[in-house]
Amino acid sequence: MAVSMWPVCGYESDGSRGKMRNMEGAATGKPLGLSVLLVEDHVDSARALARLLQSMGHQVQTAHTLGDANKLATNGQYQLLISDLKLPDGSGLDLIKKMRASTPTLKAIAISGFSHATDLQACKDAGFDTHVTKPVDFIQFRAVVETTLRS
Repeated sequence: MAVSMWPVCGYESDGSRGKMRNMEGAATGKPLGLSVLLVEDHVDSARALARLLQSMGHQVQTAHTLGDANKLATNGQYQLLISDLKLPDGSGLDLIKKMRASTPTLKAIAISGFSHATDLQACKDAGFDTHVTKPVDFIQFRAVVETTLRS
């Protein structure tokens, strides 16, 4: 899994990965409990990522299409968006632009199989904080989520 982050993310300086942290970055050992919108058209991948996020203490709603994600985004207030870029009915790039317009403080992670420099720049320009290339490694993904929320 390749990760592109603005700013660059990584593990803690002591190499630890397991501590949960609050938004200010202080170690708490408690779940963050944030509201997450997960958009992934591959059902099994969405289920696995949702379980991982729930194990971290987050409240997760899942959409498999851009249309469903737009409906959920209209009806809910999310603190974190995790979205695939290529969806059956559109692009995660369009979703982040729309959600950023109404929630400027939204944290966002793009997930895709595309990792060319132009793809990464498109994600950054659209408003994603981080880009994760598939296949997703769960240990690294967990660290990326925690780092993104602290930034």
